Amino acid sequence: MISRIFMPAILALSLIPICATQASATQIPWQPNWNSAVTQGQRSHRLILVDFYTDWCGWCKKMDADVYPNPAVARAMTQYVPLRLNAEQNGAALARRYKVHGYPTIMVLDDSGNVVDRFAGYMKPADFAEWLGDTVHNHAAASKERPATQMSRIHETTKFIPSHQGDPIEAAPTLALAQKYLDRGDVVGAGRIAVKVAHSGAIPAAFYGKLGDAALQDKKLDAAWGWRQMEIKSAKSPDEKASAQLQSARVELTLGSITQATARLKSLTQSDSASDTIKSQAQALLDEIDAPAAKNVR
Repeated sequence: MISRIFMPAILALSLIPICATQASATQIPWQPNWNSAVTQGQRSHRLILVDFYTDWCGWCKKMDADVYPNPAVARAMTQYVPLRLNAEQNGAALARRYKVHGYPTIMVLDDSGNVVDRFAGYMKPADFAEWLGDTVHNHAAASKERPATQMSRIHETTKFIPSHQGDPIEAAPTLALAQKYLDRGDVVGAGRIAVKVAHSGAIPAAFYGKLGDAALQDKKLDAAWGWRQMEIKSAKSPDEKASAQLQSARVELTLGSITQATARLKSLTQSDSASDTIKSQAQALLDEIDAPAAKNVR
């Protein structure tokens, strides 16, 4: 029989492997402040992952307890420079800058402070680890792509968006939530919610247009183009559709897809359903495209 005197020691020894595993999984090298994170990002050529939290946030505590100790998450986090900021204390200024209102908000930035991706709320460990890997991969791929290749990738993504069908009433509360995210400046959050009910047909073309405008302002050109395609699909009137086509052409020009933009604009100028204003704006863009070519001929 094992003496009671030695039982605590034996129990402690039996827990050593478990504790060691947990300790190694939670050893994420959080940077002490923003400046340090930027310096590390520039030196190591890694993206910066910022976790905005508050002391009273229950989901933030759940991230700490369930997600960050996960080994798969810890491995995926090595691709980033991690930074945790209390949105009401040392991270208040950055939280205002990036319009953070929900907690936790996880934001991926480059070393210049540009937003690569973000989401608000809790995500399961496996999903979070997958998101971390996908974000790095997509950012690296996008930075290397030529405009034509990028447009091809966007086409492949967009064509799988489900067709409009379902109950619009069920989608109405979700749309209202998406609008709240958009009002707060969280374009990615609004987009994630909107996509969930895209099949219902309850989302008006104008809302997709707002998402496109906001994405373009954030310099997320692929997202802006994708939302414009959704705006075109959702347009109820010929004027709505023509306006969406015009804005889509503007994004394509910014992406460098001149051929596609030119074809779209020419179609608008010859359309019987487009207004004179839309036709005039489309022709003005065509003239801007043709101007450099005419200059080169001279």
